This record gives sequence, structure tokens and C-alpha cells, in this order.
Amino acid sequence: MWYVIAIVIAAAGLILGLISYSSGNVTGLGDSDSLRNSVPYDSIKKPLSRQALKQKLENLANKPVPAKLESGAMCYKMASPPNRVEYICPVCHEKTLYSDESGYFLNANLESCRSLAAKLTAINCHLDETQFCKKCSPEIVGLPELCIETQYAEEGQKNRVCGITHDDLEILRDFLDGKVVYKDDYDNENPLKEKLSRISTLLGIELDKK
Repeated sequence: MWYVIAIVIAAAGLILGLISYSSGNVTGLGDSDSLRNSVPYDSIKKPLSRQALKQKLENLANKPVPAKLESGAMCYKMASPPNRVEYICPVCHEKTLYSDESGYFLNANLESCRSLAAKLTAINCHLDETQFCKKCSPEIVGLPELCIETQYAEEGQKNRVCGITHDDLEILRDFLDGKVVYKDDYDNENPLKEKLSRISTLLGIELDKK
């Protein structure tokens, strides 16, 4: 009799194991689908063409200034960052020490510029920091600058603009997001079309003169 009981127990264990394995597979597929669906849609869109961006610029130029603009804080004091920084080049990984206004600029702008540039998925945009690396750019005599390079799929050449700041990338982000206003350092709203010329330069797109 005991061996009959043993066979029944073994069979029950096998059935439970199969059920558990099947359930595990279903959960795994669900997790995989969930991860796939969680990918932002913007990350799989193709970058906008030159013509599409030119049309967006023209649309902004033709939009009326909003009748009401919000005002920010009357008083806004920014903490001054230190001017000393040990810059590590993301290309060659060499270190360059700054203890002047370039160090101040890097402390105030670099991380925010990197973050903003990485989010500009509507265009093919690359933040170029190589002027700040003494090994990559030994020829730089004056103050080094951040640059951005944009390239359009239908073209081979790249558009390079230097002297990039956090504000430049913010207005570019606002433009690509379809906004008509931007906020200044005091949180005041301003018409984005005031920055039309700068946005055009950043994108390397010249608007037709009217």
C-alpha cells in the first residue's frame, strides 16, 4: 500500500510543478510586454527632417504673441557655483583642471546641458565638449565653448554651432515641444518667437526672407 501512496504523491508533485512552470512563463511574457510598452514613443520616432523643422519655424513666426504672459518671482538670487572643476573628457577620458571662469561655466552649465541635449530626440543632435579637453583640443587659446552638432538624414554635412548655454538648449526643447512661450531666469514667460533667430541658428536652418 505504501508504494501506491508514494506514486500518488509523486504524480501530484509533478502536476503542481508543471502548473508552476506554466504560470512562470506567462508572468515573464507579461513583464516583457510591459517593459516594451513602457518605452517612450519619442524614442522610436525618426528625427524631423530639415523641411519639417523649417515648417515649424515658419509656424512659430506666424503665431500671435499670447495675450497674457505669466510673471515669475520679483527677486531671484542664484547661488554662485565654484570656479574650480576637474573636467573629465567623455571622449578620451583625460582630466583637465579648471580654476577660472571656464570652471565656473562648467559647474553652472555642463550637467544641465548634457541632460537637455540627451532629451532632444526630435532631432539628430550631439553635444560636443571637446574644446574643454586639453588633449583633444590643444589648439584652443581663448575660453573653450560647448558646441552642438545637428545633422539631417537627407544630408551628409553636419551643422556645428558653438557658444552653447543651458538657455539655448531650453529654448530649443520648448520649440520642439511646440510651445509658444519660454521662461527666463526669473520664471517670467516670454514669447518664444523672440528667440526665432537663435533657434534658426542652432538648427542650421535659414528662414526665407519676407
